[in-house]
Amino acid sequence: MQIDPQNNVSFFKSLFESGENSEGFQQKIADFYPAIVYIYDADQKKLRFVNKKLTDLLGYSYEDIEQLDNDLMKFVFEDDVSLVQAELDKFNTLKDNDTHTYNSRFNHKKGDWRYFRTQGTILRKNEKGNPSSLLLIAHDITDQLQTEEEARASRALLSETEKLLHFGTWTWDTV
Repeated sequence: MQIDPQNNVSFFKSLFESGENSEGFQQKIADFYPAIVYIYDADQKKLRFVNKKLTDLLGYSYEDIEQLDNDLMKFVFEDDVSLVQAELDKFNTLKDNDTHTYNSRFNHKKGDWRYFRTQGTILRKNEKGNPSSLLLIAHDITDQLQTEEEARASRALLSETEKLLHFGTWTWDTV
């Protein structure tokens, strides 16, 4: 089954905007989802909600989040902080139901990092019309990127070998 990120963002946006669902129900649905789902308060620059996938994928507990003052940038890999800040600024130009997607790295509690493709939308705007609350869904793409890099390296090695040995492979279509 292929996951359609656009539909997932719309689903979570309606879930969090709905006054009919209890917070516990919203948490259960978000925790069940196989990506990090979080709400970012753009005015305060703080995480307001995050599902338990942050623990599953990056090793942080809810207590760790509180100790880091709910600061999203403390989870972002140091070299990507300015990138993520610039990407978050792009939400200022979004229309009401538009989404924005970007790739960045998040720190793992054990010291390494993982790549994520983050897609988000605006939940609420402040009195100035700027985004005050963002819904973001971060899919771990580390393994996918590693597989792509290994395939590129294999193709490069094959190409270099063909050049060194003066042979190659080709296809011939007679049609």
